[in-house]
Amino acid sequence: MKGQSEPLIERAVLQARQEADFLYNIVIEVNMAVRKSHESRAREYVLPRGFLRAANQAQKPEDCIEELRSGVLMLLRSVFTLESAISEVADERFGSQTILFNDSDLQLKLQIQMAEVLAERFNVVALKLGVAEISLDSIRSGLRSKIDQQVSGWIDSARLTMLSSWGEKKELRIALKTALAP
Repeated sequence: MKGQSEPLIERAVLQARQEADFLYNIVIEVNMAVRKSHESRAREYVLPRGFLRAANQAQKPEDCIEELRSGVLMLLRSVFTLESAISEVADERFGSQTILFNDSDLQLKLQIQMAEVLAERFNVVALKLGVAEISLDSIRSGLRSKIDQQVSGWIDSARLTMLSSWGEKKELRIALKTALAP
């Protein structure tokens, strides 16, 4: 920006600092989402696992298999939505660089592993009962709107945090209106 006016240079520096703050806030949002979801998934995983064990030992396990399928699918969708949304943010905003801290990365990997094991165990029971198995590929391919919602939420939150830190009231009001719009 050699030869440019001082106000123009100051504005460019401010915009660069705001963008860096925005990206930092996205990283924090994503990592916090992994931490929160890890705690939830650890609790949620126990229920379908116990239900699978009971279904394996029940006299008429086919009576409860659809209820079990519904619970397993809900858990799988939440884990794979998180995984895909993180990947999308990393690809779009960070040149595919990892944005997870080491502990968050480990927690996400554990969630994915638990989800895959749960799907495998469900499929064993489903095969035994002659009902449809769960396909991880079909679950992942049907998550586009949930992924978009997650990414949008993180971006909105990071932008609002950045704008509130930098005192850009007019831009903050516009961003709030956009974030709260249906």
